[in-house]
Amino acid sequence: MQNQEKLNQAISSFENWRQTRASKHVNIPDELRQQAVKLLEDYRIGQITKALRICTTQLNTWRKLFPVEQATTPDFIPLQVEPDLQHKSGLNLQLILPNSSQIRICGNMSPDLLRILIQEAGVRP
Repeated sequence: MQNQEKLNQAISSFENWRQTRASKHVNIPDELRQQAVKLLEDYRIGQITKALRICTTQLNTWRKLFPVEQATTPDFIPLQVEPDLQHKSGLNLQLILPNSSQIRICGNMSPDLLRILIQEAGVRP
């Protein structure tokens, strides 16, 4: 979901700076550059450059100077399967990934099969 308030604030900040700068040859302040880079979390680069009236080259340069902190949420969380877990009860597991993909596992499953699925997903115990 896009954060329209953040984009509107950035547009306002850039316009205010353009109206109050001493001359057209003054560099864009770091605070505004960082604000533009932060928008990359919610918007495509073309949306940002059009809204802020900056060029793609500028934003890509700023992106290298002010990298956006990545989320601390791991891509995959390993599950520990208890060895004494009985597969008598039906398993109903649904995972919703950050990219909105879903994985659903339903039915009876042995701990060994669940462990294999976890390992095949790329997590090694």
